[in-house]
Amino acid sequence: MDRIDQQQTQTNFVRVMPIWRQFSPKSVAYVRWLWIIVATLMIGGVTFPMLSTVADEAIYLPFMAGEQTIFYVSRLGNNSDGRSWASAWNELDQIDWRMIRPGARILLDGGEVEMRYASTLAVNVSGSATRPIRIELSTEEGRDGGVVIDGGRGATLPYCGQPTYAGDDDAAQAHGFLFDGASWVVVDGKKWRGISIRRHRRSGLYLERNTSNITMRNLEIFDNGAALKRSDGWFPSRPGVRLGGFGHTLDRLIVYDNGEDAIQSLWEDNNLADITISRSWLHNMRRHPTVNKSSNYCTHADGIQIYDGGLISGITVDESVIGPGLTNGIIFGQTVVNGNTWADVQDVTLRNTIFTKATDNAIYAYQDTASRNWVLENLTLDCTTTKYNCINIDTPQHNIRDTIIYGSQILLENGLDDFSNNCQWQADGFTLGDNVDPQFAAINGVDPLALGNYMMPVDSPCADKGASITSVQDLLGEEVGW
Repeated sequence: MDRIDQQQTQTNFVRVMPIWRQFSPKSVAYVRWLWIIVATLMIGGVTFPMLSTVADEAIYLPFMAGEQTIFYVSRLGNNSDGRSWASAWNELDQIDWRMIRPGARILLDGGEVEMRYASTLAVNVSGSATRPIRIELSTEEGRDGGVVIDGGRGATLPYCGQPTYAGDDDAAQAHGFLFDGASWVVVDGKKWRGISIRRHRRSGLYLERNTSNITMRNLEIFDNGAALKRSDGWFPSRPGVRLGGFGHTLDRLIVYDNGEDAIQSLWEDNNLADITISRSWLHNMRRHPTVNKSSNYCTHADGIQIYDGGLISGITVDESVIGPGLTNGIIFGQTVVNGNTWADVQDVTLRNTIFTKATDNAIYAYQDTASRNWVLENLTLDCTTTKYNCINIDTPQHNIRDTIIYGSQILLENGLDDFSNNCQWQADGFTLGDNVDPQFAAINGVDPLALGNYMMPVDSPCADKGASITSVQDLLGEEVGW
């Protein structure tokens, strides 16, 4: 048994001793055998709601005190029981979820440089608020390189109108991570790009409607989606992330060059609410060979699109970079289509974020929807290559403050109830603040995929406005190669 497992066992035993000492030795023996029978039945699928509640509150009897809470997945394991690196489950679809209880940790072997897995990590079990289930890249030396979940499509997605294509969608896995009926689960790659998800035929990450309180952290999601054949060539399709359920946190994600949107809501009743996207970079970086746009420009590839689900409330984007290479940075809402597809998105917070070089609109509340209570604060909007609007919102019940708008147009058809301390430059339309040059360190108004540096001199007239992060490099803490 590893030292950390011994510590966990000792901790559990200490927690139950005060309760256990109340019983006689003979009672202890009877109850111990009772728990063995109950545990065996639970492994076989029989549920005991009262006992589940007791377990969820971490009240263990001695039989439960020795239960292992750390499990292992490695391509080098012998796939026996997942209780050590030697006996690790050797693929993601080999995890025995019957053994996973609230508070369990599943460590993924990342090899010295990387370790590739070829199956879907499908999660349908739940932790609790105080004892979530954790799925993590190992931090042990020699196993902390990086996890790669490869869907097996083979070739990179086609660019828009590509004449030939050699990928094999039929052989590919549908998703890298699939959550269905799960809650209180944390997935953590432990460092930027610690878990990389690529080449799946539908989406890299899929969160079903019946999920809640899932945290995804330190993931790279790229080149997921399907190739579609039309008379005029091959085209990419499908988003990097499909989003349903509530209470989720997407943190330190890098999502790019998927078939369509970086993040897209599920259709129909998706139960979306209270979603936080933080410290993430949503963009496209692969260039189309003949058009001065991203390779997937024809698929309406937005940063975040919410187009269905009815009334949706509580979307937060914080300390992130949205762009470049996207059709719309965000597009929230949809008028009724075919009698049942629609969304009104309310109580939105966009904070401390850079929106850069959206093709059509940086921030778009879909026209004629009941958007309400949006707060835009400390944003840096680079719309130097944006065709239509930097901000496009047609309801007035919102607040824009401490924000810099550079280029394109501000379209607020019905005005705005509250705005203050903004500045704008070369931006037509509605006046949100002083018309002054923020004096950014580097801005490229020609190349739609170029990265900017939005650092300002201390005497800039906009120095107290905009996002505190000033570039992608600032967000990631590393140089970004193109």
